Amino acid sequence: MRLARHAQAAISKRSSEVKQRHHEELCKEGTEANLRILAVFECDPQIKPYVPLVEAIFMALIGTFVGREKMGEYNPKACYDLYDSVRSRARMPEIEGDGLNGALSIHQGVIGVSSGRQTYYCIICRRELRPNTSDRDHSRLVELGNPLGPRRCQRCDRFFKDYGEDRISSADGFFYNRIEPQEQHELWVAAGHPNVCGNSVCATPRVPGASFSGWMEESRCQNCASFLNYQKKKSTPKAEIKERQPQKRELLARRHVWTPKEDEILMARTEAVMKFMEIVVEYFPQTTAQLLRERIALLKIHKRKARRQDLNVEKGISKAPDWTDNEIQILRNGMIKRKTAKTLLPLLPQRTITSIRTKISSLRKLSDILG
Repeated sequence: MRLARHAQAAISKRSSEVKQRHHEELCKEGTEANLRILAVFECDPQIKPYVPLVEAIFMALIGTFVGREKMGEYNPKACYDLYDSVRSRARMPEIEGDGLNGALSIHQGVIGVSSGRQTYYCIICRRELRPNTSDRDHSRLVELGNPLGPRRCQRCDRFFKDYGEDRISSADGFFYNRIEPQEQHELWVAAGHPNVCGNSVCATPRVPGASFSGWMEESRCQNCASFLNYQKKKSTPKAEIKERQPQKRELLARRHVWTPKEDEILMARTEAVMKFMEIVVEYFPQTTAQLLRERIALLKIHKRKARRQDLNVEKGISKAPDWTDNEIQILRNGMIKRKTAKTLLPLLPQRTITSIRTKISSLRKLSDILG
């Protein structure tokens, strides 16, 4: 079949595979083809997996693997290392001329074989990788230097590339996507950790409106984060990086208890487009400009929430009641028995299937955090 396609391209100078290096050369005017049969195989699915192996052997013998100047997905460095190692051990002489093979066939994987004769599984989640689909994509090799080695499925490979580690199964044996940092931080706080700046001297509460960077132990208020970033930009050795030491005035200002009258003044002065430093000097000398910014942000958040609540009342929307201990126990028992949200619905008449699924997901994540 391959010989027939190559011969037709050489004679007609036309081919649907003209983008391939071989056919690009064969279709050039003035090119004289000198085709040779290197191997003949029967049309047997059991023999078909050996075709790319024989191709790779001939590439090494004849020295036709090229493209080092443009290494990529189909020809990574590991393929050239393997290719060079084979030629070196076989003591193959260098051949003048340019080859036309832009990819090592065995790196692309053995495809086109029935699932019964050739079965691949993801090495992480053990999901079967279906033949003749992107599931078998060679770019998901666990070891790039082992073209015939195990692969990850698409989800496990994407997780590994995003986080630099493989997925692990939860207590119920299922694999779940990694939770977002903010959600993980919320579960971390729910486990009993203080929701404050990670600089123990500062310990600014992480409240709505406050400017923070990072999550969990790396959580820092804006001032502390800026102090650390400044040291990193100056290439300060990691062992010499120090935490910010807040001034006494800032620590005292953090203890200030705002009154409704002060909030009114602050909102009015802000709407009058006064600068924060001017407001501090004229109205709040006991505080700082940064605290005023955070207070303004918090007041705006409360204002938006109040507006949404008013709209919900007008539309007759009511908030669902909080989950009781009895309901949560029903969910936990259902999780142990691996019951679906639909089967748990009769036991939780006040809930919907969506709310049950959401709560089960939250309980699973909390269980993972607490170990």
